[in-house]
Amino acid sequence: MDVSDMTRSAIDNDGYAHQLVVENPLTWLKSQPNQHTLKLVIYAHGGLNNQDDSITRIRVLAPYFVVNGIYPLFLTWKTGAGETLTDIMQDWAKKVLPDNWLRSSGWLNELGETKDLALEALARVLGKGVWSEMRENAEEAAVSCVQNDRLLDLLARKLIILQENLNSTNTKLEIHCIGHSAGSILLGHLLERFIRDDLLAKAPPISTLTLYAAACSVRFAVEKFLPAADNALFSLSNLWLYYLSDDNEKADGLPTADVPMYGKSLLYLVSRALDDHPNMPILGMCRALDPKFNANKKQWAEEEMASLEIWQNRWGVLGSGNKLAIQISDPKVRITRANDQSAATHGSFDNNIDILTQTIERIMGHALPHPLEWLDY
Repeated sequence: MDVSDMTRSAIDNDGYAHQLVVENPLTWLKSQPNQHTLKLVIYAHGGLNNQDDSITRIRVLAPYFVVNGIYPLFLTWKTGAGETLTDIMQDWAKKVLPDNWLRSSGWLNELGETKDLALEALARVLGKGVWSEMRENAEEAAVSCVQNDRLLDLLARKLIILQENLNSTNTKLEIHCIGHSAGSILLGHLLERFIRDDLLAKAPPISTLTLYAAACSVRFAVEKFLPAADNALFSLSNLWLYYLSDDNEKADGLPTADVPMYGKSLLYLVSRALDDHPNMPILGMCRALDPKFNANKKQWAEEEMASLEIWQNRWGVLGSGNKLAIQISDPKVRITRANDQSAATHGSFDNNIDILTQTIERIMGHALPHPLEWLDY
């Protein structure tokens, strides 16, 4: 299921969603040794990859969930914002940089902050619309409509039907949500859909919520996640945030860390150029979770400070024994059991065997009977 409106007729949309969210999990559960609890994961991919790349990742990830007794549903985007942003950067670079510089990451690194500031200014003009459209698509997907073709609305209503089916056989439904990057935006709108008046009384609780490098703003988190917690849909004590250290954010680059036309992570570009205004606190940035940066007027937009302080007061901050905040500080991450490694970048979270293992073990409540072997997509 992808975030765009489905292309079938309204009747088929409903039937297709019913098959994916209700019938398939119920059929699968009958084949499982433990039929008392259906553990279901909703995994919302980020928007940096295109649909084909996301499907490749899904084909690798899905069997690891299934073999460990967890039924996965994946949400992906048809078009990755990364493709459009990369095109913008490449077009700009070809106009202002010599060809030999474009082939050398060393020359690009030498340009440093000057180059990044120029690209941020360009992104505000040419790239902001791409990011805004992605967010608008996610918001519209949670709106109930006559056509019955909105992904998150359909998903929420079908999950309620799934729970009703399981209740009739005294079977428990556990829903666990995982979101990478812009996937956090999809999950925020899904939770918001659950707590609207027409669904709230029937909404199934969310057992855990795990966000990798969340690309939503802190204001979005305050507006979506906190009301869901206040309505007892889930507990903030079950919301884990994984994020890169600031050094790793700055060692990243776009389109890649090897060819850094923009010499920082996607979240830096979102914060400085693509979101509603410059210097927007982004939930997946470690600086947004560290109160020592709150007093720095150059770090965050002044109009966002109230939301930032609300989030830090409600969910917590870095340090102080906060085990829900998990920082990726090493410059390399393990992507196979044979200890093959890749750079710790914004896109590396669902390549990271240690992170995925922690997440799945948290869902299962014990060590994996079938460990992850290979995430080198």
